[in-house]
Amino acid sequence: MRVTQGVLFQQTLSNLQNTLFRLTETRERALTGKNFVRPSQDPVGSSRLLNAQSESRRISQYLDNIGTVRSFLTASTSSLQNVSESFTEIRGQILSAASGNVPPEQRTVVAEALKQFLAELVGQANSSIQGQHVFAGTKTGESPFTFNSQGEVEYNGDSTTRSVPVGPGLLLPVSLSGDSIFLDAGSRELILEGTTGAASGRTQSSGKGTTFLDLQHSATFLGDEGFGAGGDTLSGLVPGSSSATGDTLLGPSGTHSVQLSVNLDGTGTVSLNNGVQVSFDGTETDLEIEGSNGELLHLDVTQAVAGFQGTVAIRSEGTLSIGDSGAIPITYSDNQEILDPTTGSRTFIDTTSLRTTGREVVTYAGSLDTFEVIQGLIADLESPGDLSPSEQADVIRSRLTDFDRATDSIRNAIAVLGSKSARLEAIETHVQDVDLNLQSLVSDIHDADVTQVILELSQLEGVYQASLQIGSRTFGLSLIDFI
Repeated sequence: MRVTQGVLFQQTLSNLQNTLFRLTETRERALTGKNFVRPSQDPVGSSRLLNAQSESRRISQYLDNIGTVRSFLTASTSSLQNVSESFTEIRGQILSAASGNVPPEQRTVVAEALKQFLAELVGQANSSIQGQHVFAGTKTGESPFTFNSQGEVEYNGDSTTRSVPVGPGLLLPVSLSGDSIFLDAGSRELILEGTTGAASGRTQSSGKGTTFLDLQHSATFLGDEGFGAGGDTLSGLVPGSSSATGDTLLGPSGTHSVQLSVNLDGTGTVSLNNGVQVSFDGTETDLEIEGSNGELLHLDVTQAVAGFQGTVAIRSEGTLSIGDSGAIPITYSDNQEILDPTTGSRTFIDTTSLRTTGREVVTYAGSLDTFEVIQGLIADLESPGDLSPSEQADVIRSRLTDFDRATDSIRNAIAVLGSKSARLEAIETHVQDVDLNLQSLVSDIHDADVTQVILELSQLEGVYQASLQIGSRTFGLSLIDFI
């Protein structure tokens, strides 16, 4: 092949251009610190870089969301901790008022403290951060709890918990809905406090708050009930003249009994439920006998059979009522229903173990939300109605069941938020690790090794200078130089 001067010139010029192109790119890498600036410089690397940067932006959003969740969880926990501390403080004041010896003025002071506590409670329940209410569910733009025209606290939020993505496939709630904390009173339960023997029936009752169960005696029957007005043929015992209004016994036949010993002259002794023996001379038409637990029975012993020695069974009839329900006969069943015609509520009482008359404090535990519990206590303290001081104290003490339930609901919510915070920290650590790995990958793909680039630049500059010198010498020759 014949190499002409023109061919040599073209080859030299091409080599110089290639070297200059590489030198320009290397200088650009040295100035920018990047392996490539345009996708065309490294198509494969550019594709990997775009994927890594897209994933990095997604991870950065997760980290921003984690910060948002942490802010909401912190605000929610702080508000509930304040509420919990207030519950503890106010409970002591309620206990001080739950005494029959407390003067009305002191209960009024406690009522005023509860009013202030209620206002603070609503304020904490309306806590917000960055203009968003933390206990409103997804309706964060409006106050979740407000007072209506009747002074009742209403919930304006929803039950949906707002969640945000904090990782691939991971959604974490930013808080808890207000109704789950302040309106959920827990499982319903009927609680009776007294000594009559009444108990909760099998069916769940539908009443609300606290009221009274009144049990009254109406009639007493002895033995076979075939002698006189409810008397016993074998012993000759008959209910006393004030038995209907004076007896305090309740229960079916066999619940109570009389132990009787009659002498031949008509005198003798009698006791109720093996209590203290009472002597009689046979002329008593209304002999009062007290049983071992304070129950009372009135007997007419004027016809007691001489020489009788034995036990006489007693059956008692009575009535029961709750609030304004009206008195109904006691059936001594395990699920006796009492209907309140005013409210339509139904209460179910187990009357099989009734022993005596009296008044029981009835609490429909779990029927009131947190705000209703506080407002109920205020009403009990300010307006006792016709209750005696001791009965008023009993009602206030019974309210503590729902008050403690409300406290437990707050504390349980704090525990749930604490577990969410702990989980959030673990997620954040993992996401931060992923973010660091992605940043390292982006750096490996895109960032140039400056030391290596400078060395390469120096080498290319030397090559380029040498190429210029060689080209200059080669093309500077002519035929004149060989003559």
